[in-house]
This record gives sequence, C-alpha cells and structure tokens, in this order.
Amino acid sequence: MEYPIVIKPAWRSYLKHFLFSILSFVGAIYLLVYYPLTQDVLLLFSFCVGLGILVFLLAVLNRYSNRLEIWRNRIVLVKGIIARDEVEISIPNIRTFRIEQSICQRLLRIGNIYIASAGTTDYEEKIFGVSDPKKIKKIIFESSDRNCL
Repeated sequence: MEYPIVIKPAWRSYLKHFLFSILSFVGAIYLLVYYPLTQDVLLLFSFCVGLGILVFLLAVLNRYSNRLEIWRNRIVLVKGIIARDEVEISIPNIRTFRIEQSICQRLLRIGNIYIASAGTTDYEEKIFGVSDPKKIKKIIFESSDRNCL
C-alpha cells in the first residue's frame, strides 16, 4: 500500500449545497422568463444567481480545505488552504474511533469520523462526509497492525 493515503470529503456529502445552487439558478431563470424585466426583478435575479454561486463555491472550498492523511504509524487531519491547522495522532494512541451515519448518509454511503487519542477527553479529529468510513477504519488499523509485526 502506498502511503500517505489521502482522504477528502466525498462530493456526495455536498449534495444539499449543489441542489440549493441548482434551485437558486432555476429560480433566477424563472424570474427572467415569467416576470416583466424591471429593476426589482433584475435585483432579485442577481441575488439568486449570487447566492447560488456562493453556496457552490463554499462547498468546493470546504471539500478542498479538509483532508485526512493516513501514514504507516500516524494519521494527520489537515484543515485550511491558506491558514492551516494540522492535528496528528499516533495510531497506537487512538482511544476511540467513532463512525456516525444518518439515514441519508447510509443511502449515499458516506459518514462522519471522530477520532480520540489517549491524551484527550473529547474527539481530537473530526472529518465529515467521507466515502466508506468503515473501509477507512480498516485501513487505519491494518496499517497499525503491519507496523507491530
């Protein structure tokens, strides 16, 4: 297995954002087609288009600013693009590995991962909307088992 394994949130986890953006664009087109072109309609059209673009860009930015790196003996959660926050946990020090999935997340095969180390009382690393979280758990603990041999 090639290390590091980099895991980002799945595009499917931003389905609500993309649907909102599409509905915003459809609403803007509806305004242009069914209402007379006035200054108020153009202002509302601009608001709908701007809001749709903003929500879409925030979803894309959020996906690219979060990643989980799995190394042979540690995992690193990196947040941010310009300002960066990194949390590193040694795999043998993992106290709790929690997977949370709602009904919609189970249907989309995505989930949230929470990781706590021996030195903390709360979850130290949280990454939301990753594809196949059980597979990620298996990869993490298999890499730890190989190091012990």
